Amino acid sequence: MENNDGKVRINKYLADKGLATRRGVDALIESGKVFVNGEKAVLGQKVGAEDKVEVRGSAPPATARRDVAYYKPKGYVTHSPTEN
Repeated sequence: MENNDGKVRINKYLADKGLATRRGVDALIESGKVFVNGEKAVLGQKVGAEDKVEVRGSAPPATARRDVAYYKPKGYVTHSPTEN
């Protein structure tokens, strides 16, 4: 959520970039791998467009999401067992 000054919490900023989940970003901040304008980031810090945000070291890979659609033929029931 943006404030009137255009700044957002750093965990939301990095999560929106696809780096990790918000909690995953919090873990990176606590481990000292995230820097804002050359200084270590702190939990709850807010960043804006003018700030330079860096993640140093190896970051956990973002998990890929896969959606699967299944089209079943008419009359094919999958939601309840059939009676014999």
